[in-house]
Amino acid sequence: MSDTSEAADLVRRLNAGLNAGLNAGQVSRRTVLRGMVFGGAMVAGGGLLGACGTSGSKSKGGGATPKDVSASDKVLNWSNWPLYIDVDDKTKKHPTLDDFTAKTGIKVNYTEDINDNNE
Repeated sequence: MSDTSEAADLVRRLNAGLNAGLNAGQVSRRTVLRGMVFGGAMVAGGGLLGACGTSGSKSKGGGATPKDVSASDKVLNWSNWPLYIDVDDKTKKHPTLDDFTAKTGIKVNYTEDINDNNE
């Protein structure tokens, strides 16, 4: 379905709802104005979002694909925000990371050193 037909369908549904409410005497002038503003924003927004699409890449993989070293390098370095992963209060270890290491053989060097989005 195109953006134009979706917008037209939305406007039809808004108009039908407004007409039904007006005929029943239950819609205020403020509600009608809000509906008109919302409907206009939806119509304008649909066109803007349609303009944001891309056609895709025609490249055959010549990009920056990292080399897979998971078979030889069994270490994962992971930085995270504090308190974002489970911690055993007694041992101060991370049970989820311990389970991951046990199942995959990959050691995780986990550090909680990110304090805000700038870091």
